[in-house]
This record gives sequence, structure tokens and C-alpha cells, in this order.
Amino acid sequence: MGRKKTNTVYRYFELHEDGTSTCTMPECGKTFKTHHGANLLKHLKRIHEEEYTKVVDLNRSQEENTAIELQNCTNSEIVLRECTNLVVVHGRPFSLMNDTAFQNLISLIPNSEATVNAQAIKDNVKLTASNIRDELVNALQGKILSLKIDIIFHATRSFMGINCQYIEDGHIILQNLGIIEIFQRYSSEYLKELLINNLHRIGIDTEHNKQIYNITIDNGTNMIQIVDESGLNNDDASGDIPTDSHLCNTCESDLDMEYNIELEGTENIIDELSDVLRVRFQNHVEKPERGVEFVRCAVHILQLAIQDAVNDAAIGNMICSCKEVVRRLRTPQFVRLIKENEKKLPKLNFGTSWLSKVYMLKSLLSLKEICAMDARLHLPDSIWDGVEDFLKSITPVKYLTKKLQDELLTVGDFYIEWMMCIFKLTKINTIMSSNLIAKMKEREKTLFENDVFLNAIFLDPRVNSILTLDQQKQAKENLTNLYIRYFLKGYFGHEYKQDVTNTLIPTIDKKYEISEARGELDYFLNKNYINRHVEMMKQRSDTYADMLDNLQQSMTLFLAEPLLKSTENVLSYWEKARVRFPFLYRLSSIVLAAPITQVSVERLFSSVKFVLSNYRLSMKDDVIEDLLFIRNTSVLSKKEA
Repeated sequence: MGRKKTNTVYRYFELHEDGTSTCTMPECGKTFKTHHGANLLKHLKRIHEEEYTKVVDLNRSQEENTAIELQNCTNSEIVLRECTNLVVVHGRPFSLMNDTAFQNLISLIPNSEATVNAQAIKDNVKLTASNIRDELVNALQGKILSLKIDIIFHATRSFMGINCQYIEDGHIILQNLGIIEIFQRYSSEYLKELLINNLHRIGIDTEHNKQIYNITIDNGTNMIQIVDESGLNNDDASGDIPTDSHLCNTCESDLDMEYNIELEGTENIIDELSDVLRVRFQNHVEKPERGVEFVRCAVHILQLAIQDAVNDAAIGNMICSCKEVVRRLRTPQFVRLIKENEKKLPKLNFGTSWLSKVYMLKSLLSLKEICAMDARLHLPDSIWDGVEDFLKSITPVKYLTKKLQDELLTVGDFYIEWMMCIFKLTKINTIMSSNLIAKMKEREKTLFENDVFLNAIFLDPRVNSILTLDQQKQAKENLTNLYIRYFLKGYFGHEYKQDVTNTLIPTIDKKYEISEARGELDYFLNKNYINRHVEMMKQRSDTYADMLDNLQQSMTLFLAEPLLKSTENVLSYWEKARVRFPFLYRLSSIVLAAPITQVSVERLFSSVKFVLSNYRLSMKDDVIEDLLFIRNTSVLSKKEA
């Protein structure tokens, strides 16, 4: 699949793994035999003129912004910035800046007084990283965040990657907090200290559990432990959770995507991190204030379910028979026969990866006619039928695996795709499809035992109808505790702080002009609305009971709302419902931001392999960290654009 496509035109098309694309505009659905942006843009121009205009205007605006940015810079600033990009973005060594030929080229640039050498570029890298961190501190101030954490090995070194996300103006915002090198033995205390120090450097509060809602992490022997007012400590570690962590990182490398470049042994570090980051979810009345929640990566849960199904005895026997034939097909005698028939060699099955088995069986099936030519390659019809059934059954989960590569999936988005996969499997009606359904439903139970998952499902009107009464009750209790933790603690006993959030509902009515005067009018009316709301709140009896009664009533009314179509955007729904359900709207901006996968942080790990090439292994630690921070922040910024 390669690098994630960021062209604006792809917003209106669904790209398929067979190289085709489907227009997602209502009542269109036309399919094209290409992913090429120019061809897809031609379709928008012919059929969907309004969308075509939006794409062209956005592209032109981006180009104009770049041109304006260059016009506002001196030649010296441009030279320094682009030389820094050579190192950060394009992977060139710092020593290039000292080469005579490169210095001669720089001297030809008019009106440039920039000092360009290896040390000057290193200094600028450090300054740039510092400036980005300062901007990040301001951007995250007062935000309630969800974190993603993972660890990687590369070239005898190991790194911890940290991302965060939150909801702003109806959109999930993803931020890179850094890829930090791990120097010491992977003890619980050291990993905890490493994480906390990096969060503090970005200005994130870990002392009072007021800024971090949850952490998404790999499956491990134990999961996250962040408790009480100390922020992150390892007191009262919970018992072991059964895991198959060695299976968790197979999907992306086999799909040939930039998802993970983890090497053998990574799961051991994940287990160490998990030991120190176990979360306790405690009742706000009888026990101390809750800690940060954790959630398991959905991609890994899916891989475990698939692997459980593949490990069925009958399927295992079939795969063993096929592996033996594949081994023979790769001997010189049959390699020649395959080439004479203009076929490709069968792929080998490596390790425990289920996708490796899929590719082996698929390549073997393409050689069925050649296998019939020699008795040594003979497989009974029952085996060939089993191979076809296996490949047919595995297609929906393979598609789901690719759908989960979206970096900004909400919990509801994931669960909708998960249920669609199960529905597709029920129509296939094979032994393998039945195994997959059974194993996915077993793993699904663990999903609903997680409060982060349950909270997000409750506040998603597309899927909350599947919750049982007990699950609804649990979710209501969870959300009540969250509201007290994040919003009421600052209300009772302190001066009420005015929430200046814009309460105006967005409109697409074009008959009114967009002007500065109208913007000021809207701001004036909105400010008066908020002031009125604040005064009404002050006149009320300041008790938990009154506030929580309103919250409970809101939840009851919300559950009575009509079901939202599964194709609708849940974040857009809450932007429109912010006035009807103001309490739940504030909670939704926290709960729905919880990441269900680690895809974004694992995909950024590709930069480690790029920055830390064989020719740059001697770079100082702080320089590597700054290079990774600048590069990954730039990658995420481009995706948001």
C-alpha cells in the first residue's frame, strides 16, 4: 500500500487493495481501475463540479500559502531552512554541509549571508525542535488528552514513541509528543520516569490526573498502571492478563505498509512498560480519585482472534500439507517447470503470521495445474477445496485489517467495521468463517469489559443500541465520575470559570455574506448567550445532586434519540447536538477522542529506520531525538492539511 495518500481528491474516493477506486459521493459509487489522483480529479470535474471546485481551491490555497511564506523570508532564512530539511526530511548527513562542492553551490545564492556548515545546521535543528515544543505546550494547554505509546528496537537501540490526540471543533487532532531513546535496563521505574519526563517537557500535567484520560498500548502481560495523584506509579499492580504479544505486530509488515518496523524482543519491553502503567478505575465517592484509563490496541486484538481461528487442528493439518508441497515446488527441478509456464514461485510461510499463511496458500493455488503434473506434488481435492474456502473466509478480516490502518478511527468507527466483518463472514458459511466468528466474539467480550471502550460506545448514537441494560448502567456511572473529575472539581469551592466555547451551530446557508462585521456580531451574541448560561448556573443550588441530576436526565434523553446511520460522522453529530446536550457534549469531546489503535505512533517508527541509517549511527542522542521530533511533527502536520 505504501505511504498514506494525502491528496485532497482522495477525500471523495475509497481506495481498494486491488488497485481500484470507488467514488463515495451520494448516488454515484462509480469504480475506477486506478488510484491516480489526476484521473480521479477528472471524474470530479465531469460529475461533481462543486467538489471539484473545493479540491482545486484548496490545492491552490496551499500553493499560495507556500509562495507567500517564501516571499516573507530572506534568502538567508530560506537557505538555512532548506539545508535543515536536507538533513531532517531527506536524510542527508550533516557532513554534506562541509563538502566543498556544496559550499560552492551555496556561495552562488545571491543576498545570502547564512552560515552553512554542519555545526550551524545542528544548532538550527536544536532551535527548531525547541520552537516546535514551545508551540506544542501552548496548543495542549488545558486540553484533556488521550495517549498512544509503543516501543521499537532498531540497530541495537530501542525507542519509546508517544502520540496524543484530542477533539477540537468536531475533528480529532493528532500530535506527536516524541520518540525517546531508551538507554537503561527496561525496569518499571525507568520506563515510568522516561514517560513522565517527556510529558512534563511538553507541559502535560501528570501530577493530578487532570489532563490524561486514557493510554492506548500494546497487549502485554500486564497493562498500564497510572494511579492517584502521583500521576504515574507502580503501586498495587494488578494480576497478569493472558496475552499472545508475539503475534501482535504481524499484520503491517505482511501487508507491506508503513505500520511497524519492530524487531524480535520488542514484546519484552512492552511487558515492562505495561507492568508500570496499570490503571485503576475507582469510584469517586468511596475511593480516591480515578487514575488514567488504558485500552488495548484493536489491531492486535483482531490479529489474536484471527490467529486463534487459524490454529484450528483441521486447518493446521491442511496448512502443513500445503507447506510440504510449497517446499518441493521451490526445488530446482520444479522452479524450472514453474518458469517455463510463466508462473511465479510460491511464497514461503514464516513464523506465526497468519498473513504469511494466506500469501503462501494464495500463491500455491495459482500453481494448481502444475501440481497436477507430478505425483510428488499431488494434493487431494479436499485440500484444494479447503484452501479455496480458507482464502475466501480470510478476505473480510484482511479487509478489516486494512481499514484499521486509519489513524483517526473512533471506537464507534472501529466497532462498525468489526460488526460488518462478522456479517460478511456469516454469509460465507465455511469452517474457517465459523471459527473466525467464534474467536472474534470471544475477543469482543474483552472489548466491552474495558470502560474506555464502553464509554465511547454509549456516546455513539450509531451503535449504542447494542448495549445491555447493565452496560448502560456501567457507562452512566463511568461518565458521571468523569464529569465530576474533569468539570465539577473546578466548580464547587471555586469561582465558576466562564466557558467561552463557541455555541453557535455551523450552517451552510450561502445567502448571507461572510464578513468581519458578521463575525463580530456572532461573537457578541455568543458571548451574551454564555453569560446568561453562567448566571443561570450561579443562581442554582451548588450541590452535586443538582448537577448530577441534570447529567442523568441528559443521558436518559440521549438514549431516546433516534438511531444515527452507521455512515454518519459521530463527531459532526455532537457538534450539532452541543446545545441540546451540553453536559454530554463536553464528555463526548473527551471520550470519543480515545484512540482504538496505535497505528499513528507505529507508522512514525519508520522515521527511526530513516534517520538512524547505517551512515548516521554515531550521531549524538539529543540530535537523533530532535531530528525524529521535527520529522514526525512535520509528517502529522501534512496529513492534517
